[in-house]
Amino acid sequence: MARRLRIQRLDVVYFVTNRCIDEMYLLRPGPAVNALILGCLTRAVAKHGIELMGFVFMGNHFHLLCRAPRMNLGEFMRDFQSWLAVKLQQHWKTTSQI
Repeated sequence: MARRLRIQRLDVVYFVTNRCIDEMYLLRPGPAVNALILGCLTRAVAKHGIELMGFVFMGNHFHLLCRAPRMNLGEFMRDFQSWLAVKLQQHWKTTSQI
């Protein structure tokens, strides 16, 4: 089944929400997890030219407030979530989906 068309515009601020698989608490705050999140987020923002206005990470989900001047929000989210999943798998010593 095809995905719905995502309409992107230059002049909007996006409120993005995502959660961990099975609502697992894999984003529990702590010095190590906080550093992993910030590192992956910084790397993805720099690579994709995203204007990040705010973010909040809770135990099992997160919210981002951002603009995508290059209309590449999907690519940004793909890379950020992929990099973060790999780092969290290493941190929690698991190979299961995150």
